Amino acid sequence: MLDECSIKFNALQIPHRNCFSCFNPEMILFRFDIGKRMKATRDRFLQIDEERRRFELQPGVVERLQEDEEWRQTSSLITEQKIYGRHQDIETIVELLSTGAGDGDGEDLAVYPIVGVGGLGKTTLAPWVFNDERVIKHFDFRIWVCVFNMMRILKSIVESATKKNPDLFTLEVMQKRVQEELLGKKC
Repeated sequence: MLDECSIKFNALQIPHRNCFSCFNPEMILFRFDIGKRMKATRDRFLQIDEERRRFELQPGVVERLQEDEEWRQTSSLITEQKIYGRHQDIETIVELLSTGAGDGDGEDLAVYPIVGVGGLGKTTLAPWVFNDERVIKHFDFRIWVCVFNMMRILKSIVESATKKNPDLFTLEVMQKRVQEELLGKKC
C-alpha cells in the first residue's frame, strides 16, 4: 500500500503547485480509498492478535535451527508409485533437458530450476525427471542436490562431483559463476 501511495502521489503531482493543489478531486478519492484499506488492514491485524490471545500463542519469531531444515531434504528416489496429472510437465522438462542441455563442450554449467509456490508437486516431479531414461542416456554425469542455501548447495555439488570437501575460495568462484549464468538465463 505504501508503494502504491508513493507512486500515485508522484503521478498526481501538479506541475505548478498552489494552495489549492491538495484539493485535487482524484487525490481526495485516492486518499479516501487508501484510508479505508488501511483501516481494513488494521482491523485484520487486531483480529489476528485477538485470535493469538484466545489460543494463548506467544508473539515473536522462532528461528529455525539447521537441524529443523533436514526434514526438507529430498532425494532422487521415486517415492510415489504413480504420478497423476503431471505427465505433460515431465515430458516438457525432459524434452528441454534432452534437446537443450549438455550440447556444449561440457564446461558450461546449466541450471534448470523448477519453481512455484508450495504444494504444486515440484518435489514429487523432480525425481521423475531425474530418473527418466532419456535424461539418464543424455547426460554422462548427473547429480542430485537439495536446494535451500546457496553456499550449502555449492558445497554439496562439489562434494558430490569430486568426493572432496571444497575450500572457501572454490565455493566463492562457483557462486560467482552460477550467479552470472543465472543472470544470463534470465536475459
